[in-house]
Amino acid sequence: MGQVVVRGDLAAAVAVLRAAGRRIAFTNGYFDLMHVGHARYLAAARAQADALVVAVNADATARRAKDPRRPIQPQDDRA
Repeated sequence: MGQVVVRGDLAAAVAVLRAAGRRIAFTNGYFDLMHVGHARYLAAARAQADALVVAVNADATARRAKDPRRPIQPQDDRA
């Protein structure tokens, strides 16, 4: 398992990876209720690079895009 990096620290974290010559992939999503499709998708994305940055959409975004009752899991738990 990786580490949680807050938005303000992401650029610096990615710069360290780049300076080390690592290839970086990026993806994002809600990941509200994790399922095997998510696991396969993330594994495939991770296989494309040395490091994978996964951005987790905010609770407010999930409510606007999906349903006012979503997300079921709060963003800190999803991260």
